[in-house]
Amino acid sequence: MKNKEMKRSYSCLNFILFSLVFSALLFNLSEKIRAEATLLSENSLSSEEAGFPKTPAGERAAHFTRAFIMMDRAGLERFFAACLSGEKLKSISAKERVMKLLSLRERLGNIVSVKINQLSPEEFSLLFQGEKDEGCVINLKFESKNEGIYLVAMTVEEGEPESFLPPVPPLPPDQALEEIDRQIREISAQDRFSGVVLIARDFKPVYFKAWGLASREFGVPNQLETKFNLGSINKLFTKIAVAQLIEKGLLSLDDCLGKFLPDYPNSEARKKVKVRHLVEMTSGIGDFFGPDFERTPKDFIRHNRDYLSFFASKSLAFEPGSKQMYSNGSYVVLGEIISRASGIDYYEFIKRNIFDVAGMKDSAWYEADEPVPHLAEGYTREISGRHKNLSKEGGGLSLKENSLERKGKVNRNEASGETKHIKSEDLINLRLINMESEIKGKKEETGAFWRKNIYTRPARGSAAGGGYSTAGDLLKFIVALYSFQFLSPPWTDWVFGGSEPGRNPEEKILNPDRRRWNLAVAGGAPGINAVLEFDGYSGWTIIVLANLDPPAATTISRLIRRYLPKKGTQTFLFPGHKRESDWPLDL
Repeated sequence: MKNKEMKRSYSCLNFILFSLVFSALLFNLSEKIRAEATLLSENSLSSEEAGFPKTPAGERAAHFTRAFIMMDRAGLERFFAACLSGEKLKSISAKERVMKLLSLRERLGNIVSVKINQLSPEEFSLLFQGEKDEGCVINLKFESKNEGIYLVAMTVEEGEPESFLPPVPPLPPDQALEEIDRQIREISAQDRFSGVVLIARDFKPVYFKAWGLASREFGVPNQLETKFNLGSINKLFTKIAVAQLIEKGLLSLDDCLGKFLPDYPNSEARKKVKVRHLVEMTSGIGDFFGPDFERTPKDFIRHNRDYLSFFASKSLAFEPGSKQMYSNGSYVVLGEIISRASGIDYYEFIKRNIFDVAGMKDSAWYEADEPVPHLAEGYTREISGRHKNLSKEGGGLSLKENSLERKGKVNRNEASGETKHIKSEDLINLRLINMESEIKGKKEETGAFWRKNIYTRPARGSAAGGGYSTAGDLLKFIVALYSFQFLSPPWTDWVFGGSEPGRNPEEKILNPDRRRWNLAVAGGAPGINAVLEFDGYSGWTIIVLANLDPPAATTISRLIRRYLPKKGTQTFLFPGHKRESDWPLDL
């Protein structure tokens, strides 16, 4: 009798467990179906109206475009929920993805034009141009599988007219390099570029040249070993340092700011802001740029902690974790946390754990009045008080408003966050455009005289930017990062944009697929512009360092990308450069 009751109990328990599992699966499936149904029912901007093809991929792209322009948070979340696999959503949730996109969207201001370029039946490149002379390119790649349409790749980059020039026909390697060299020479002759360019394939340089002057007053030319200010590229070093301390058990992404900085002036920030908020720029901490920074003599700013006085006492811009906003202040705070957690000064920690490890002997945070051999002076045409700050990475070519066909405008009340809805037919002008004639007519003004950037640049950089390096050292840095010299494979994957180790217990990254790693970071300020790009699939590394205003370096990096083989091309070999194995390399 007792055995029968036990069997009956086990049967009931099994049934309950089965029901729970089945209900969970059904709920997830229902959520997926509901998201897709809701997305498809939003017909305020159909694919035909937008100029997209009437295909599943075209419909998806059209709905994404409408939601992005209208800053429709819920619409973007439904887009990701319907188009991404469950595995990708576990790695980075739809909410987190939308937060980053809306931060970018707010920077653009009112959208005056959108242009589309269909790269393949299921791949689109969208150029959004804002009123603030800023633009962005969002690339969407879909794939049909299991009777559904999925988003398999999405990249975002700064948008310029060059982004929509006709594709360059494939060229033999020597001709491609000759054309890149010819165009850089022309741009340099127009006084629009001065610096160093390094192109490497599988970490081996195939193009390495210096252009322009390191010192205009003394006529000293830039050389391959010239040191340049990196601007915000230094933030990457700070992020790696955070991961190193986490691996040593000295820090956690969930640690509060106040644990390490109990004397931080803002009590709300001490309690609510976590390390992850600082890394992801969702802390609500503002920037150090502003009237106080402008009034302060720059020779007073000689350490990372000196930047705190410009923002630490100010209120948070929003609830930590609720929004994303570019913040140099967040990385300054990270620098101080690194110092407290490690017991080593921030600059020394980076030297020991990154520069020394990679063999970067020409990289440091030099002080402005320190005599440093082979260091490029920065030159700007921006007058103090009108310069762009570091939050506008790289600047860009501005477009005159009358060069864009303006059919609609999206107005947003910044105080309430409300969006004024506009009829879809008046919303945007989506069309394929050949921008070549517009670019040819766009020239950088060369009549203005150059000034040294000594009054806009602090005496020493911070954990947010302002350190110096050479092109050769940055190549060593990429090699060290790629080959796990700084971090374990899971945390290296995190630095490249992968999921946080341990956040999803079901996901164990022991051997990440390094082919999907890519990196594109830039820094820009008056007299400073630097670009570092790496693509794991093709093996290309692009490094451009300039001692002029943005977009001196970003213009060159985009030019180079036009002539390099795209992802998946494995047959582009330079003379004397033998590929001994398929990518990725085992270093």
